[in-house]
Amino acid sequence: MLQEPISNDVQSLISELYPGSQWVIEPLSGGMTNRNFLVTVSRATGEAERVVVQEQLPDDVAETLGIVRSNQFAVLHEIEDLGLAPRLICYDRRSRLLVAEYIDAVPFDELEDRAGAIARFGTALSTLHHATEGSQLRGRISDPFSGTQWLYDRVAKAVPVEAEKHAWAMEALNRFEKARGPYVEAICHSDLSPGNVLMTDEAAFLIDWEYVGAGDPYYDLGDFAEKFSLTREEKETLISSYLGSVDETALALVELYQFVSMLREALWCVMAGQIGFIDFDHATYAQECWTRVATVVRAETFDANLEKLAEAKSGN
Repeated sequence: MLQEPISNDVQSLISELYPGSQWVIEPLSGGMTNRNFLVTVSRATGEAERVVVQEQLPDDVAETLGIVRSNQFAVLHEIEDLGLAPRLICYDRRSRLLVAEYIDAVPFDELEDRAGAIARFGTALSTLHHATEGSQLRGRISDPFSGTQWLYDRVAKAVPVEAEKHAWAMEALNRFEKARGPYVEAICHSDLSPGNVLMTDEAAFLIDWEYVGAGDPYYDLGDFAEKFSLTREEKETLISSYLGSVDETALALVELYQFVSMLREALWCVMAGQIGFIDFDHATYAQECWTRVATVVRAETFDANLEKLAEAKSGN
């Protein structure tokens, strides 16, 4: 993925934050919408500091993808206090630049103790969801059902052929929503892609809270399980660290939300591909997501998991 040249706004903000210091800026790869930069600051005292600067989508463009900027900044300090997000250094509203502490994380696939990392992450999600249980913070797409419908409706207007071709996926979503029934909402990150989860040997941090809002806590677990390709055993580790024990109904929910994760990702990519803010092959990635959605829905476990939810509701 290519990155645009570093803007004057980024350089000006760093100069304002660190007057009299020398610094080096380098683009970070991995963003699908926002542009990210690593800044290494060398102070006159000889101390060095590394921060990340994020250049965000214009507000009007962000809104077309379901981003609610006010939500993101309403929760950042609370999340930071929970120990789940890097320290926020500043946010310049005019230039849409966010500056945060740099976390020296290890790529998930390179962690020596993958099971331990999954357990740490399950504990982190448990902390987030229990601390914010009952939240009424409305996100555009943080609710896994109405949010996915919102994305689908946007796709239907922008690329109607694409929506018609995948109407079957929305029918599967409706079946899941009926089986799920009511649930207690909590603050959900709602976008747990590998680039947004920073793991160290001691802790887990989450970044890019653009889709934060009240939703089903189990969506975050399913989103993580899908985007990190967890095995069944690893999903049990995640649930055990989250709940304190493995629960078959919880496992069914996580696996069903893996379907929703990819469905939302596919719809999101179709919309993001219309924007062109950054050089990323959204069309190819969207097709990969649609293929995964079809694979999950057609698997025997999809109907079996719906039956597990129905049995749990009936008390059998």
